[in-house]
Amino acid sequence: MKKLIFITLALLFILNTPLSWPAKPDNKDKEAAQILFSPSMLIEEVIRTTKEYARLKGKNLEEFFIENVSYERTNDIWDVFFQGKVVAPGNHFSITINDSDKELKLLAGE
Repeated sequence: MKKLIFITLALLFILNTPLSWPAKPDNKDKEAAQILFSPSMLIEEVIRTTKEYARLKGKNLEEFFIENVSYERTNDIWDVFFQGKVVAPGNHFSITINDSDKELKLLAGE
């Protein structure tokens, strides 16, 4: 019985051990990746800008809360999703910001 437990533990250890250790990236590679894939806007700036834009477009922000903020690096777009405090069809909207040129778009809920 002890031999079976030992074999089982040994197999679990072997199966969970990586076959090769990942190479440790040097700092230059990390810095280059951050420059290439990091947005220029901070999330606080994105939230502030989208709230201002929503008000300019006539949205009463007392009736909404921010449910989600996301950044898609493949197209360099921030998306801020505002959900209505009263749950109803279409009671939401989204504002996108292009991180490169700061272009804003309001997408109304449907």
